[in-house]
Amino acid sequence: MKITRVFIILASISLAACAGSNKTTTQTETNCADSIDNDGDGQIDCFDSDCAASPACNVTTETNCNDDIDNDGDGQTDCADSDCASNIACQGTEICNNGADDDGDGQIDCADSDCASNIACQGTDEVCNNGSDDDGDGAIDCADSDCLGQAGPGGITCEAAETVCNDNADNDGDGDIDCQDSNCSSSAFCQGPDEVCNNGSDDDGDGAIDCADADCNGQIGPGGIACQFPESTCTDGADNDGDGNTDCADSDCATNPACLPPENCTNGIDDDLDGATDCADADCNGHASCVASEICNNGIDDDSDSLIDCADPNCVGSIGPGGITCQSTETNCTDGGDNDGDGQTDCADSNCAGNAACQTGSCDADHVYFDSGDTCTGAYQCGLNDDDPPVATCLADSTFAGGTFYGACSGTYQCPMGSICLNAGAGNQCFPLCSATHPDCPPTGVCFYSLVDGSNNPTGWNLCKAPENCNPVSSSPCTASQGCYSIDDSYYCFTQGTVAIGGACEYVDDCVRGGVCIGNTTTGYFCKSSCYTAGGSPCTGGDTCWDLDGTYGYCD
Repeated sequence: MKITRVFIILASISLAACAGSNKTTTQTETNCADSIDNDGDGQIDCFDSDCAASPACNVTTETNCNDDIDNDGDGQTDCADSDCASNIACQGTEICNNGADDDGDGQIDCADSDCASNIACQGTDEVCNNGSDDDGDGAIDCADSDCLGQAGPGGITCEAAETVCNDNADNDGDGDIDCQDSNCSSSAFCQGPDEVCNNGSDDDGDGAIDCADADCNGQIGPGGIACQFPESTCTDGADNDGDGNTDCADSDCATNPACLPPENCTNGIDDDLDGATDCADADCNGHASCVASEICNNGIDDDSDSLIDCADPNCVGSIGPGGITCQSTETNCTDGGDNDGDGQTDCADSNCAGNAACQTGSCDADHVYFDSGDTCTGAYQCGLNDDDPPVATCLADSTFAGGTFYGACSGTYQCPMGSICLNAGAGNQCFPLCSATHPDCPPTGVCFYSLVDGSNNPTGWNLCKAPENCNPVSSSPCTASQGCYSIDDSYYCFTQGTVAIGGACEYVDDCVRGGVCIGNTTTGYFCKSSCYTAGGSPCTGGDTCWDLDGTYGYCD
Protein backbone atom coordinates (compact mmCIF):
# COMPACT_ATOMS: atom_id res chain seq x y z
CA MET A 1 0.00 0.00 0.00
CA LYS A 2 2.81 2.48 0.80
CA ILE A 3 4.57 2.01 -2.53
CA THR A 4 1.37 2.44 -4.56
CA ARG A 5 0.37 5.62 -2.76
CA VAL A 6 3.78 7.37 -3.17
CA PHE A 7 3.76 6.55 -6.88
CA ILE A 8 0.41 8.27 -7.38
CA ILE A 9 1.60 11.46 -5.65
CA LEU A 10 4.78 11.66 -7.71
CA ALA A 11 2.86 11.12 -10.92
CA SER A 12 0.52 13.99 -10.13
CA ILE A 13 3.40 16.36 -9.47
CA SER A 14 5.03 15.40 -12.74
CA LEU A 15 1.87 16.07 -14.76
CA ALA A 16 1.46 19.52 -13.25
CA ALA A 17 5.01 20.47 -14.01
CA CYS A 18 4.75 19.42 -17.64
CA ALA A 19 1.50 21.25 -18.27
CA GLY A 20 2.82 24.52 -17.03
CA SER A 21 -0.70 25.46 -15.82
CA ASN A 22 -3.77 24.09 -13.95
CA LYS A 23 -5.63 23.06 -17.23
CA THR A 24 -7.40 19.58 -17.09
CA THR A 25 -7.01 17.17 -20.07
CA THR A 26 -10.12 15.03 -21.00
CA GLN A 27 -9.72 11.74 -23.01
CA THR A 28 -12.24 10.51 -25.61
CA GLU A 29 -13.25 6.92 -26.61
CA THR A 30 -11.89 6.59 -30.13
CA ASN A 31 -11.57 2.84 -30.68
CA CYS A 32 -15.16 1.69 -30.66
CA ALA A 33 -14.73 -2.00 -31.49
CA ASP A 34 -12.01 -3.27 -29.15
CA SER A 35 -14.25 -4.18 -26.16
CA ILE A 36 -12.15 -1.84 -23.95
CA ASP A 37 -13.22 1.25 -21.96
CA ASN A 38 -10.45 3.42 -23.43
CA ASP A 39 -11.40 6.66 -21.69
CA GLY A 40 -12.22 5.01 -18.37
CA ASP A 41 -15.71 6.49 -18.10
CA GLY A 42 -17.36 3.11 -17.43
CA GLN A 43 -18.83 2.85 -20.97
CA ILE A 44 -17.37 0.41 -23.52
CA ASP A 45 -17.32 0.86 -27.33
CA CYS A 46 -20.81 1.56 -28.77
CA PHE A 47 -22.25 1.98 -25.27
CA ASP A 48 -20.05 5.15 -24.90
CA SER A 49 -21.66 8.30 -26.35
CA ASP A 50 -18.24 9.21 -27.79
CA CYS A 51 -18.82 6.37 -30.32
CA ALA A 52 -22.21 7.58 -31.53
CA ALA A 53 -20.85 8.62 -34.90
CA SER A 54 -18.45 5.69 -35.26
CA PRO A 55 -19.19 3.39 -38.25
CA ALA A 56 -18.61 0.46 -35.92
CA CYS A 57 -21.63 1.54 -33.94
CA ASN A 58 -23.96 2.41 -36.81
CA VAL A 59 -24.97 -1.26 -37.20
CA THR A 60 -28.63 -2.11 -36.98
CA THR A 61 -28.26 -5.88 -37.54
CA GLU A 62 -25.81 -8.30 -35.94
CA THR A 63 -24.05 -10.07 -38.81
CA ASN A 64 -20.77 -11.21 -37.32
CA CYS A 65 -22.05 -13.96 -35.04
CA ASN A 66 -18.85 -15.42 -33.66
CA ASP A 67 -16.66 -12.38 -32.72
CA ASP A 68 -17.90 -12.08 -29.10
CA ILE A 69 -18.95 -8.44 -29.84
CA ASP A 70 -22.40 -6.86 -29.71
CA ASN A 71 -22.05 -5.34 -33.19
CA ASP A 72 -25.48 -3.68 -33.36
CA GLY A 73 -25.35 -2.44 -29.77
CA ASP A 74 -28.69 -3.97 -28.78
CA GLY A 75 -27.24 -5.68 -25.70
CA GLN A 76 -27.25 -9.15 -27.32
CA THR A 77 -23.98 -10.71 -28.49
CA ASP A 78 -23.43 -13.25 -31.28
CA CYS A 79 -25.84 -16.25 -31.05
CA ALA A 80 -27.72 -14.61 -28.15
CA ASP A 81 -28.90 -11.99 -30.70
CA SER A 82 -32.00 -13.06 -32.65
CA ASP A 83 -30.36 -11.58 -35.78
CA CYS A 84 -28.03 -14.65 -35.70
CA ALA A 85 -30.76 -17.26 -35.49
CA SER A 86 -30.15 -18.58 -38.99
CA ASN A 87 -26.39 -18.08 -38.95
CA ILE A 88 -24.50 -21.34 -39.41
CA ALA A 89 -22.34 -20.55 -36.39
CA CYS A 90 -25.47 -20.68 -34.23
CA GLN A 91 -26.95 -23.95 -35.46
CA GLY A 92 -27.12 -27.10 -33.29
CA THR A 93 -24.46 -29.77 -32.82
CA GLU A 94 -24.25 -32.40 -35.55
CA ILE A 95 -25.47 -35.87 -34.47
CA CYS A 96 -23.38 -38.30 -36.48
CA ASN A 97 -25.66 -41.27 -37.07
CA ASN A 98 -29.23 -39.97 -37.50
CA GLY A 99 -29.26 -39.05 -41.19
CA ALA A 100 -30.03 -35.36 -40.46
CA ASP A 101 -28.13 -32.07 -40.95
CA ASP A 102 -28.43 -31.09 -37.29
CA ASP A 103 -26.20 -27.99 -37.44
CA GLY A 104 -27.57 -26.74 -40.79
CA ASP A 105 -24.22 -26.55 -42.51
CA GLY A 106 -25.31 -28.67 -45.48
CA GLN A 107 -23.26 -31.68 -44.34
CA ILE A 108 -24.95 -34.79 -42.90
CA ASP A 109 -23.54 -37.23 -40.32
CA CYS A 110 -20.03 -38.47 -41.23
CA ALA A 111 -19.88 -36.03 -44.20
CA ASP A 112 -19.76 -33.19 -41.62
CA SER A 113 -16.24 -32.43 -40.40
CA ASP A 114 -17.68 -32.09 -36.90
CA CYS A 115 -18.02 -35.90 -36.91
CA ALA A 116 -14.44 -36.66 -37.92
CA SER A 117 -13.55 -38.14 -34.50
CA ASN A 118 -16.93 -39.77 -33.86
CA ILE A 119 -16.72 -43.57 -33.49
CA ALA A 120 -19.56 -43.95 -35.98
CA CYS A 121 -17.36 -42.34 -38.63
CA GLN A 122 -14.14 -44.26 -38.01
CA GLY A 123 -14.55 -46.49 -41.06
CA THR A 124 -15.37 -49.87 -39.44
CA ASP A 125 -16.26 -52.34 -42.20
CA GLU A 126 -19.76 -53.75 -42.24
CA VAL A 127 -19.91 -57.48 -41.49
CA CYS A 128 -22.75 -58.63 -43.70
CA ASN A 129 -24.10 -61.63 -41.79
CA ASN A 130 -23.98 -60.81 -38.07
CA GLY A 131 -27.12 -58.75 -37.54
CA SER A 132 -25.11 -55.69 -36.39
CA ASP A 133 -24.58 -52.18 -37.77
CA ASP A 134 -20.81 -52.51 -37.71
CA ASP A 135 -19.99 -49.27 -39.54
CA GLY A 136 -22.61 -47.20 -37.73
CA ASP A 137 -24.37 -45.97 -40.84
CA GLY A 138 -27.82 -47.14 -39.73
CA ALA A 139 -27.97 -50.03 -42.24
CA ILE A 140 -27.53 -53.68 -41.19
CA ASP A 141 -26.18 -56.63 -43.24
CA CYS A 142 -27.75 -56.77 -46.75
CA ALA A 143 -29.52 -53.45 -46.15
CA ASP A 144 -26.08 -51.80 -46.18
CA SER A 145 -24.84 -50.90 -49.67
CA ASP A 146 -21.33 -51.91 -48.56
CA CYS A 147 -22.53 -55.53 -48.64
CA LEU A 148 -23.57 -55.69 -52.30
CA GLY A 149 -22.45 -58.99 -53.78
CA GLN A 150 -21.23 -60.32 -50.44
CA ALA A 151 -22.53 -63.29 -48.45
CA GLY A 152 -25.28 -62.24 -46.10
CA PRO A 153 -27.20 -64.09 -43.36
CA GLY A 154 -27.48 -67.81 -44.01
CA GLY A 155 -25.14 -67.56 -47.01
CA ILE A 156 -27.53 -65.58 -49.25
CA THR A 157 -26.14 -63.05 -51.71
CA CYS A 158 -26.76 -59.41 -50.81
CA GLU A 159 -28.36 -57.39 -53.61
CA ALA A 160 -29.23 -53.73 -54.07
CA ALA A 161 -32.65 -54.78 -55.30
CA GLU A 162 -34.01 -58.29 -54.80
CA THR A 163 -33.63 -60.32 -58.01
CA VAL A 164 -33.31 -63.85 -56.63
CA CYS A 165 -36.97 -64.42 -55.83
CA ASN A 166 -37.08 -68.08 -54.88
CA ASP A 167 -34.35 -68.51 -52.24
CA ASN A 168 -36.58 -67.75 -49.24
CA ALA A 169 -34.23 -64.89 -48.33
CA ASP A 170 -34.36 -61.10 -47.96
CA ASN A 171 -31.46 -60.35 -50.31
CA ASP A 172 -31.74 -56.56 -50.19
CA GLY A 173 -32.45 -56.33 -46.45
CA ASP A 174 -35.71 -54.39 -46.85
CA GLY A 175 -37.71 -56.82 -44.71
CA ASP A 176 -39.52 -58.45 -47.65
CA ILE A 177 -38.70 -61.99 -48.81
CA ASP A 178 -38.93 -63.21 -52.42
CA CYS A 179 -42.38 -62.55 -53.85
CA GLN A 180 -43.26 -60.34 -50.89
CA ASP A 181 -40.68 -57.87 -52.22
CA SER A 182 -42.01 -55.51 -54.91
CA ASN A 183 -38.70 -55.96 -56.75
CA CYS A 184 -39.88 -59.50 -57.54
CA SER A 185 -43.24 -58.50 -58.96
CA SER A 186 -42.16 -59.38 -62.50
CA SER A 187 -40.32 -62.60 -61.57
CA ALA A 188 -41.72 -65.78 -63.05
CA PHE A 189 -41.67 -67.23 -59.55
CA CYS A 190 -44.07 -64.56 -58.37
CA GLN A 191 -46.71 -64.77 -61.08
CA GLY A 192 -50.12 -66.32 -60.71
CA PRO A 193 -52.01 -67.22 -57.54
CA ASP A 194 -50.41 -67.98 -54.14
CA GLU A 195 -49.26 -71.51 -53.50
CA VAL A 196 -51.69 -73.58 -51.42
CA CYS A 197 -49.35 -75.78 -49.41
CA ASN A 198 -51.43 -78.89 -48.84
CA ASN A 199 -53.43 -79.56 -52.01
CA GLY A 200 -50.88 -81.36 -54.20
CA SER A 201 -51.07 -78.62 -56.91
CA ASP A 202 -48.58 -76.14 -58.30
CA ASP A 203 -50.90 -73.19 -57.63
CA ASP A 204 -48.44 -70.42 -58.46
CA GLY A 205 -46.96 -72.20 -61.48
CA ASP A 206 -43.35 -72.04 -60.30
CA GLY A 207 -42.76 -75.78 -60.74
CA ALA A 208 -42.72 -76.53 -57.00
CA ILE A 209 -45.64 -78.17 -55.22
CA ASP A 210 -46.70 -77.82 -51.57
CA CYS A 211 -43.73 -78.09 -49.15
CA ALA A 212 -41.30 -78.17 -52.08
CA ASP A 213 -42.28 -74.55 -52.77
CA ALA A 214 -40.19 -72.07 -50.76
CA ASP A 215 -43.34 -69.96 -50.40
CA CYS A 216 -44.62 -72.63 -47.98
CA ASN A 217 -41.73 -72.37 -45.49
CA GLY A 218 -43.25 -72.45 -41.99
CA GLN A 219 -46.78 -73.19 -43.26
CA ILE A 220 -48.93 -76.28 -42.81
CA GLY A 221 -48.34 -78.86 -45.55
CA PRO A 222 -50.02 -82.14 -46.53
CA GLY A 223 -51.38 -84.12 -43.60
CA GLY A 224 -50.71 -81.27 -41.19
CA ILE A 225 -46.89 -81.48 -41.35
CA ALA A 226 -44.77 -78.36 -41.04
CA CYS A 227 -43.06 -77.23 -44.24
CA GLN A 228 -39.36 -76.52 -43.52
CA PHE A 229 -36.32 -75.28 -45.42
CA PRO A 230 -34.11 -77.12 -44.68
CA GLU A 231 -35.71 -80.15 -43.04
CA SER A 232 -35.06 -79.99 -39.30
CA THR A 233 -37.81 -82.14 -37.80
CA CYS A 234 -36.28 -85.54 -38.39
CA THR A 235 -38.62 -87.86 -36.48
CA ASP A 236 -42.12 -86.96 -37.73
CA GLY A 237 -42.20 -89.42 -40.64
CA ALA A 238 -42.73 -86.55 -43.11
CA ASP A 239 -40.88 -85.02 -46.04
CA ASN A 240 -40.96 -81.49 -44.62
CA ASP A 241 -39.02 -79.83 -47.45
CA GLY A 242 -40.69 -81.80 -50.27
CA ASP A 243 -37.42 -83.07 -51.70
CA GLY A 244 -38.55 -86.70 -51.73
CA ASN A 245 -36.46 -87.70 -48.70
CA THR A 246 -38.04 -88.25 -45.30
CA ASP A 247 -36.45 -87.75 -41.86
CA CYS A 248 -33.05 -89.47 -41.59
CA ALA A 249 -33.09 -90.29 -45.32
CA ASP A 250 -32.80 -86.54 -45.93
CA SER A 251 -29.20 -85.25 -45.93
CA ASP A 252 -30.44 -82.22 -43.97
CA CYS A 253 -30.83 -84.59 -41.00
CA ALA A 254 -27.35 -86.10 -41.25
CA THR A 255 -26.12 -84.60 -37.97
CA ASN A 256 -29.42 -84.75 -36.11
CA PRO A 257 -28.98 -86.88 -32.95
CA ALA A 258 -32.02 -88.94 -33.90
CA CYS A 259 -30.29 -89.97 -37.14
CA LEU A 260 -26.87 -90.86 -35.76
CA PRO A 261 -25.99 -94.54 -35.29
CA PRO A 262 -25.49 -95.92 -31.76
CA GLU A 263 -21.93 -95.99 -30.47
CA ASN A 264 -20.01 -99.08 -31.56
CA CYS A 265 -17.82 -99.77 -28.53
CA THR A 266 -15.02 -101.59 -30.35
CA ASN A 267 -14.38 -99.83 -33.68
CA GLY A 268 -12.34 -96.81 -32.60
CA ILE A 269 -14.90 -94.42 -34.16
CA ASP A 270 -17.09 -91.81 -32.53
CA ASP A 271 -20.21 -93.24 -34.18
CA ASP A 272 -22.76 -90.94 -32.51
CA LEU A 273 -20.59 -87.82 -32.89
CA ASP A 274 -20.80 -86.89 -29.20
CA GLY A 275 -17.05 -86.45 -28.81
CA ALA A 276 -16.49 -89.74 -26.96
CA THR A 277 -15.21 -92.88 -28.66
CA ASP A 278 -15.84 -96.52 -27.73
CA CYS A 279 -15.48 -97.18 -23.97
CA ALA A 280 -15.00 -93.46 -23.29
CA ASP A 281 -18.62 -93.00 -24.39
CA ALA A 282 -21.15 -93.36 -21.55
CA ASP A 283 -23.30 -95.36 -23.98
CA CYS A 284 -20.74 -98.15 -23.60
CA ASN A 285 -20.94 -98.38 -19.81
CA GLY A 286 -21.48 -102.02 -18.95
CA HIS A 287 -20.47 -103.22 -22.42
CA ALA A 288 -18.48 -106.45 -22.17
CA SER A 289 -15.48 -104.96 -23.93
CA CYS A 290 -15.45 -101.94 -21.59
CA VAL A 291 -15.45 -103.70 -18.22
CA ALA A 292 -11.83 -104.23 -17.23
CA SER A 293 -10.58 -106.05 -14.15
CA GLU A 294 -8.09 -104.27 -11.92
CA ILE A 295 -4.56 -105.59 -12.31
CA CYS A 296 -3.18 -105.12 -8.82
CA ASN A 297 0.52 -104.60 -9.47
CA ASN A 298 0.89 -102.47 -12.61
CA GLY A 299 0.35 -98.96 -11.25
CA ILE A 300 -2.64 -98.42 -13.57
CA ASP A 301 -6.32 -97.79 -12.80
CA ASP A 302 -7.46 -100.61 -15.07
CA ASP A 303 -11.15 -100.53 -14.14
CA SER A 304 -11.41 -96.71 -14.20
CA ASP A 305 -12.68 -96.37 -10.62
CA SER A 306 -9.89 -93.91 -9.66
CA LEU A 307 -8.29 -96.52 -7.36
CA ILE A 308 -4.98 -98.13 -8.26
CA ASP A 309 -3.54 -101.50 -7.25
CA CYS A 310 -3.88 -102.24 -3.49
CA ALA A 311 -5.93 -99.07 -2.97
CA ASP A 312 -8.70 -100.75 -5.00
CA PRO A 313 -10.96 -102.98 -2.81
CA ASN A 314 -11.14 -105.39 -5.76
CA CYS A 315 -7.49 -106.27 -5.04
CA VAL A 316 -7.88 -107.38 -1.41
CA GLY A 317 -6.13 -110.75 -1.14
CA SER A 318 -4.43 -110.37 -4.53
CA ILE A 319 -0.73 -109.95 -5.23
CA GLY A 320 0.20 -106.31 -5.28
CA PRO A 321 3.33 -104.33 -6.24
CA GLY A 322 6.56 -106.14 -5.38
CA GLY A 323 4.72 -109.33 -4.48
CA ILE A 324 3.02 -108.00 -1.34
CA THR A 325 -0.51 -109.06 -0.43
CA CYS A 326 -3.15 -106.36 -0.79
CA GLN A 327 -5.18 -105.76 2.40
CA SER A 328 -8.16 -103.55 3.23
CA THR A 329 -6.38 -102.53 6.47
CA GLU A 330 -2.63 -102.88 6.81
CA THR A 331 -1.81 -105.67 9.24
CA ASN A 332 1.37 -107.02 7.66
CA CYS A 333 3.71 -104.43 9.11
CA THR A 334 7.10 -105.92 8.20
CA ASP A 335 6.88 -106.71 4.47
CA GLY A 336 8.14 -103.33 3.27
CA GLY A 337 4.95 -102.72 1.31
CA ASP A 338 1.92 -100.44 1.42
CA ASN A 339 -0.61 -103.24 1.69
CA ASP A 340 -3.73 -101.03 1.83
CA GLY A 341 -2.52 -98.48 -0.73
CA ASP A 342 -2.94 -95.47 1.59
CA GLY A 343 0.57 -94.16 1.00
CA GLN A 344 1.90 -95.35 4.39
CA THR A 345 4.16 -98.38 4.63
CA ASP A 346 4.50 -100.81 7.55
CA CYS A 347 5.06 -99.03 10.88
CA ALA A 348 4.56 -95.61 9.26
CA ASP A 349 0.91 -96.64 8.78
CA SER A 350 -1.24 -95.83 11.84
CA ASN A 351 -2.91 -99.21 11.36
CA CYS A 352 0.35 -100.77 12.55
CA ALA A 353 0.60 -98.64 15.68
CA GLY A 354 -0.29 -101.52 17.98
CA ASN A 355 1.78 -104.08 16.10
CA ALA A 356 4.56 -105.48 18.25
CA ALA A 357 7.02 -105.03 15.41
CA CYS A 358 6.33 -101.31 15.46
CA GLN A 359 6.78 -100.70 19.20
CA THR A 360 9.94 -98.70 19.79
CA GLY A 361 11.08 -97.02 22.97
CA SER A 362 8.69 -96.89 25.92
CA CYS A 363 5.39 -95.22 26.66
CA ASP A 364 3.46 -95.17 29.94
CA ALA A 365 0.62 -93.29 31.60
CA ASP A 366 2.99 -90.55 32.83
CA HIS A 367 4.23 -89.63 29.35
CA VAL A 368 1.10 -89.03 27.31
CA TYR A 369 0.72 -85.33 28.24
CA PHE A 370 1.48 -82.36 26.01
CA ASP A 371 4.51 -81.29 28.11
CA SER A 372 5.77 -84.67 29.37
CA GLY A 373 8.32 -85.22 26.62
CA ASP A 374 8.27 -88.08 24.12
CA THR A 375 9.85 -91.31 25.32
CA CYS A 376 9.29 -93.22 22.06
CA THR A 377 12.05 -93.42 19.47
CA GLY A 378 12.10 -93.01 15.72
CA ALA A 379 8.93 -91.90 13.97
CA TYR A 380 6.74 -92.59 17.01
CA GLN A 381 5.21 -90.59 19.84
CA CYS A 382 3.60 -91.55 23.12
CA GLY A 383 -0.19 -91.44 23.17
CA LEU A 384 -3.42 -93.27 23.92
CA ASN A 385 -4.54 -95.96 21.46
CA ASP A 386 -8.12 -96.87 20.51
CA ASP A 387 -8.54 -99.70 23.01
CA ASP A 388 -11.36 -99.57 25.57
CA PRO A 389 -10.11 -98.46 28.00
CA PRO A 390 -7.24 -96.79 26.10
CA VAL A 391 -3.64 -97.82 26.65
CA ALA A 392 -0.52 -95.63 26.57
CA THR A 393 1.33 -96.79 23.42
CA CYS A 394 4.03 -95.60 21.03
CA LEU A 395 2.08 -94.52 17.98
CA ALA A 396 3.27 -93.55 14.49
CA ASP A 397 3.91 -89.85 13.88
CA SER A 398 1.09 -89.87 11.33
CA THR A 399 -1.35 -90.38 14.23
CA PHE A 400 -0.52 -86.88 15.47
CA ALA A 401 -0.29 -85.16 12.10
CA GLY A 402 -3.36 -82.92 12.33
CA GLY A 403 -5.50 -80.65 14.49
CA THR A 404 -4.68 -78.13 17.21
CA PHE A 405 -5.30 -78.13 20.96
CA TYR A 406 -8.99 -77.34 21.62
CA GLY A 407 -9.58 -77.15 17.85
CA ALA A 408 -11.77 -79.29 15.63
CA CYS A 409 -10.37 -82.73 14.81
CA SER A 410 -9.17 -83.44 11.26
CA GLY A 411 -10.97 -85.79 8.92
CA THR A 412 -8.82 -88.68 10.17
CA TYR A 413 -9.41 -87.77 13.85
CA GLN A 414 -5.77 -86.80 14.33
CA CYS A 415 -4.71 -84.45 17.13
CA PRO A 416 -1.38 -83.14 18.46
CA MET A 417 0.59 -85.30 20.89
CA GLY A 418 -0.88 -84.97 24.37
CA SER A 419 -4.49 -84.80 23.18
CA ILE A 420 -7.25 -87.03 21.82
CA CYS A 421 -10.21 -86.47 19.54
CA LEU A 422 -13.60 -86.66 21.29
CA ASN A 423 -17.08 -85.18 21.07
CA ALA A 424 -18.18 -83.44 24.28
CA GLY A 425 -21.43 -82.17 22.81
CA ALA A 426 -20.10 -79.53 20.40
CA GLY A 427 -18.52 -81.70 17.71
CA ASN A 428 -15.18 -83.51 17.61
CA GLN A 429 -12.41 -81.53 19.28
CA CYS A 430 -8.80 -82.15 20.26
CA PHE A 431 -8.94 -82.27 24.08
CA PRO A 432 -5.54 -82.14 25.85
CA LEU A 433 -5.02 -84.88 28.48
CA CYS A 434 -4.59 -84.04 32.18
CA SER A 435 -4.95 -85.86 35.50
CA ALA A 436 -4.93 -85.37 39.25
CA THR A 437 -1.16 -85.85 39.23
CA HIS A 438 -0.69 -83.80 36.05
CA PRO A 439 -3.29 -80.98 36.17
CA ASP A 440 -1.48 -78.66 33.75
CA CYS A 441 -3.24 -77.80 30.49
CA PRO A 442 -2.07 -75.94 27.39
CA PRO A 443 -2.44 -72.17 27.91
CA THR A 444 -5.84 -70.90 29.14
CA GLY A 445 -7.26 -74.42 29.60
CA VAL A 446 -8.53 -75.99 32.81
CA CYS A 447 -8.50 -79.71 33.76
CA PHE A 448 -12.22 -80.33 33.85
CA TYR A 449 -13.68 -83.40 32.12
CA SER A 450 -13.22 -86.99 33.26
CA LEU A 451 -12.29 -89.51 30.55
CA VAL A 452 -14.30 -92.72 31.00
CA ASP A 453 -14.41 -96.02 29.12
CA GLY A 454 -17.32 -97.55 27.25
CA SER A 455 -18.84 -98.73 30.54
CA ASN A 456 -18.63 -95.23 32.02
CA ASN A 457 -15.75 -96.17 34.34
CA PRO A 458 -13.00 -93.55 34.99
CA THR A 459 -9.80 -94.26 33.09
CA GLY A 460 -7.56 -92.18 35.35
CA TRP A 461 -7.19 -89.48 32.72
CA ASN A 462 -9.02 -86.18 32.55
CA LEU A 463 -9.41 -83.69 29.70
CA CYS A 464 -8.64 -79.98 29.48
CA LYS A 465 -11.28 -77.49 28.42
CA ALA A 466 -10.54 -74.13 26.80
CA PRO A 467 -12.41 -71.04 28.06
CA GLU A 468 -15.10 -69.57 25.80
CA ASN A 469 -14.87 -66.09 27.39
CA CYS A 470 -18.65 -66.22 27.69
CA ASN A 471 -20.95 -63.86 29.65
CA PRO A 472 -22.11 -65.39 32.98
CA VAL A 473 -25.11 -63.02 33.13
CA SER A 474 -26.57 -63.77 29.70
CA SER A 475 -24.66 -67.06 29.05
CA SER A 476 -23.87 -65.74 25.54
CA PRO A 477 -22.57 -67.30 23.28
CA CYS A 478 -23.22 -70.66 24.96
CA THR A 479 -25.95 -72.87 23.50
CA ALA A 480 -29.47 -72.90 24.94
CA SER A 481 -28.68 -76.02 26.97
CA GLN A 482 -25.49 -74.51 28.46
CA GLY A 483 -24.66 -71.92 31.05
CA CYS A 484 -21.55 -69.75 31.48
CA TYR A 485 -19.51 -70.56 34.62
CA SER A 486 -16.25 -69.22 36.09
CA ILE A 487 -13.18 -71.25 36.98
CA ASP A 488 -10.07 -69.34 38.12
CA ASP A 489 -11.42 -66.08 36.62
CA SER A 490 -11.92 -67.64 33.19
CA TYR A 491 -15.36 -68.39 31.80
CA TYR A 492 -16.53 -71.66 30.22
CA CYS A 493 -19.69 -73.01 28.62
CA PHE A 494 -20.91 -76.14 30.41
CA THR A 495 -24.22 -78.02 30.32
CA GLN A 496 -26.32 -75.94 32.71
CA GLY A 497 -27.09 -77.24 36.17
CA THR A 498 -30.48 -77.77 37.77
CA VAL A 499 -30.13 -75.91 41.07
CA ALA A 500 -32.31 -72.80 41.13
CA ILE A 501 -31.14 -69.43 42.44
CA GLY A 502 -31.02 -69.66 46.23
CA GLY A 503 -30.51 -73.43 46.30
CA ALA A 504 -27.50 -75.22 47.77
CA CYS A 505 -24.71 -76.14 45.35
CA GLU A 506 -21.46 -78.07 45.35
CA TYR A 507 -19.89 -77.67 41.88
CA VAL A 508 -19.44 -74.56 39.73
CA ASP A 509 -21.91 -75.85 37.15
CA ASP A 510 -24.63 -77.00 39.58
CA CYS A 511 -26.61 -73.76 39.14
CA VAL A 512 -29.02 -72.95 36.34
CA ARG A 513 -27.65 -70.62 33.61
CA GLY A 514 -27.20 -67.09 34.93
CA GLY A 515 -26.25 -68.42 38.38
CA VAL A 516 -22.95 -68.69 40.25
CA CYS A 517 -22.14 -71.11 43.11
CA ILE A 518 -20.73 -68.92 45.89
CA GLY A 519 -20.12 -69.24 49.66
CA ASN A 520 -17.71 -70.87 52.12
CA THR A 521 -17.28 -74.03 54.17
CA THR A 522 -18.83 -72.40 57.23
CA THR A 523 -22.07 -71.06 55.83
CA GLY A 524 -22.25 -73.42 52.86
CA TYR A 525 -22.46 -72.76 49.08
CA PHE A 526 -25.54 -71.40 47.34
CA CYS A 527 -26.57 -70.40 43.81
CA LYS A 528 -26.66 -66.61 43.43
CA SER A 529 -27.61 -64.52 40.36
CA SER A 530 -24.67 -63.29 38.27
CA CYS A 531 -24.50 -59.53 37.73
CA TYR A 532 -22.39 -56.78 36.18
CA THR A 533 -20.13 -55.05 38.73
CA ALA A 534 -20.50 -51.72 36.94
CA GLY A 535 -24.00 -50.53 37.81
CA GLY A 536 -24.87 -53.59 39.88
CA SER A 537 -27.24 -54.89 37.19
CA PRO A 538 -29.34 -57.02 37.14
CA CYS A 539 -29.78 -57.46 40.90
CA THR A 540 -33.36 -57.10 42.18
CA GLY A 541 -35.16 -56.88 45.51
CA GLY A 542 -32.61 -54.49 46.97
CA ASP A 543 -29.67 -56.92 46.51
CA THR A 544 -26.17 -55.56 45.88
CA CYS A 545 -23.81 -56.76 43.15
CA TRP A 546 -20.70 -57.99 44.94
CA ASP A 547 -17.56 -57.92 42.82
CA LEU A 548 -15.80 -61.17 41.83
CA ASP A 549 -13.31 -60.19 39.12
CA GLY A 550 -13.82 -56.51 38.34
CA THR A 551 -16.38 -57.17 35.61
CA TYR A 552 -18.84 -59.70 36.98
CA GLY A 553 -20.18 -60.35 40.46
CA TYR A 554 -23.08 -61.98 42.32
CA CYS A 555 -26.28 -60.57 43.82
CA ASP A 556 -26.78 -60.76 47.58
